[in-house]
Parts: sequence; C-alpha cells; structure tokens
Amino acid sequence: MLLLGSALILTPSLASASPGGLDSNGGHTCRTNCAQYGLNNGEYHYHRNGEIVRVPSNTPSKPTVNTSNSAYNEAVKLGNILTSQLLSYNQAINSGEITKINNLYDSFTKQLKVVESKIGKVSGSSNRSSLNEKYVKPAKVAIERTIY
Repeated sequence: MLLLGSALILTPSLASASPGGLDSNGGHTCRTNCAQYGLNNGEYHYHRNGEIVRVPSNTPSKPTVNTSNSAYNEAVKLGNILTSQLLSYNQAINSGEITKINNLYDSFTKQLKVVESKIGKVSGSSNRSSLNEKYVKPAKVAIERTIY
C-alpha cells in the first residue's frame, strides 16, 4: 500500500487550467500558450467544470454587462456627455482657433475626470476596460492633439 500511495503522489497530474486569472464572469482572453489549449491568441473564453468554453466568433468577445448596475449606467450617461463635448472639442481643434479650444478645454477635461472617476466605480475589469476604450481613450487622444 505504501508503494502504491507513493507512486500516485509522485505521478504528475494533468491540469486543464490555463495561465492567467479569470475575470468576474469566469473568463479571460488567452495571451500565452493558446494553441496548447486549442485557442487563438487573443481569444476570449470561459472555464467551466474543467473544460474550456470558446466564445463563438460572431458573439462579442466581451462579457455581458448587468445594465441594472447603477454605477455602469451612470458611467454611460456621463460618458455620452463627454462624447458630445468631444465632438465640439474636435471641431475646435480642426478649426485651429486657439481661443475656441481654450474656452472648451477646462470643461472638457473636467468632464473627462468625472467620467474616469465614475468608471472606476463600475464592477468588473472588463466592463471598466470597455467603458474606458469607448469614452476615455478618444478624449485623451483629443487632449494630446491639443498639446501637440
């Protein structure tokens, strides 16, 4: 019995896990050793009962968002305000009128800070990432255009 028990302990076991943590939805994007798991690099997938569950390519690779989440809804509302200000701000940049840009700059950057703060309170890193990509990144690009 002792010999059999030792053999079982020393025998390597196979694991079906992949490197990297899981998001709040139980999934993540494959970044390393993807082919080993039958995935493409950058493919979003879930882990369920020891199996890898691929997200079909015609389905968005982002997890679904609980739209009843008030922090998320507020971030979207404030992000939409930022987007409308971004349109005006970009028009001012394109016009090249420094006075017009200067007049919009303070309120635009203030709204950006408000949106970033609200997004920081949204649950789920993938939710925050998608909100930042949609609202914050374009605003920061416009500010960089101004600085340039």
